[in-house]
Amino acid sequence: MSNVTRRRAITLITGTVTLGLAGCGGSSSSSEAGVATASALPGAQIPPEELGSEGDAIFGSSYLGVTRVRNMNFGGEYMRAAFGHGAFAVRDNYLWLAGHEYGNGVGKFGPLAFEDTELQDAPLADNVMPYVQIEPRGNSVSWPIMGLYDDGGRVFVLTQEYYDADANNTKDLAILHYDGSVDKFYSTKGHARSAGWMQEIPFVWQQSLGGTHLLGSSKNTPINHRHSIGPSLYAMDGSPTGAATAKPLMLFSLENPMGSYDRQEVGDPVFNELSRVWTGFIWGDDYICIGRTGGLKSGIAYKVRGSGFDALEADDYYNYYWRFRLQDILDAPNIFDPRPYEYGELELGFGVRGAYFDDREGILYLCSYMDTSQGGPEKSPAIFAYRFPKA
Repeated sequence: MSNVTRRRAITLITGTVTLGLAGCGGSSSSSEAGVATASALPGAQIPPEELGSEGDAIFGSSYLGVTRVRNMNFGGEYMRAAFGHGAFAVRDNYLWLAGHEYGNGVGKFGPLAFEDTELQDAPLADNVMPYVQIEPRGNSVSWPIMGLYDDGGRVFVLTQEYYDADANNTKDLAILHYDGSVDKFYSTKGHARSAGWMQEIPFVWQQSLGGTHLLGSSKNTPINHRHSIGPSLYAMDGSPTGAATAKPLMLFSLENPMGSYDRQEVGDPVFNELSRVWTGFIWGDDYICIGRTGGLKSGIAYKVRGSGFDALEADDYYNYYWRFRLQDILDAPNIFDPRPYEYGELELGFGVRGAYFDDREGILYLCSYMDTSQGGPEKSPAIFAYRFPKA
């Protein structure tokens, strides 16, 4: 397994859309205040040589444009990122979108149209299915929806109990059918360690990895000991019951984290207390994870600026990626041994609060709760689309 790890910044060109940093992010809390000012904002004329060949190797994609989602009360729920994270899925130009953490619902919007234009002029996707409650309202325990996967005719809904100090929650997975009916609940093998995202494994890797689909997660909710301290990877068959027997291929514990943890003078650039992962997917021979990190310049402290861990400076947060070789994961002696061979900042003009990779179309969708043009009590999502070249 290669011991060479590179840290670098990758710039995604996002066309002519103009974005104001003041509206970025899905929460007003200090730890979710957005990302550091990007060195290359969308719309900037960036010479190709500044992108770098390695950057093109990961995100050598074509920008398809941006779309917005109509912000109204659909099924008793407004749209809001759940604890700073927006779970969504896209298939056949329709969007499944989770509402905020206390609504526990999923709605459908579309058809989607992406245009390279100013954000306020971007097309609006209408609601075609009001929010369906996965967990009933009024539940005293919060069950945020962490990930969605559209399997064609049904949507896998991955949930976690927000504050599961005993780590005994097994209500990880529900199935939302296109007709609005819900089957619940199933268990995933790793519970909070695996109930974060789901994707299909490309056919060429299914035999080697031991499954047709992957599950993954990271520390996106409290209680560290129940989470993978770094992005996990599980292989499973594509059925709801198959999630319970998923095989862990990469998993990090508090005893064996992917990076240095807890408060630090300067946050570990590999992975730290402020790192979050929104999704992971296979492209070519790599497992690529998209998320964010923080505290890389000012450091990390506890209850200094907010109620939990924070970067000491509010603008010390970054969109981030981690890139692993699948063969390195398979060859590792232990499931906590793999390390990303490349990681770094995704330089954008907005804070990413959710990501989804459509493996059928090769399109990466990034979500930011930043659209203020519609009014209302909440910022609504803007979805940016990038088509990947064939791996």
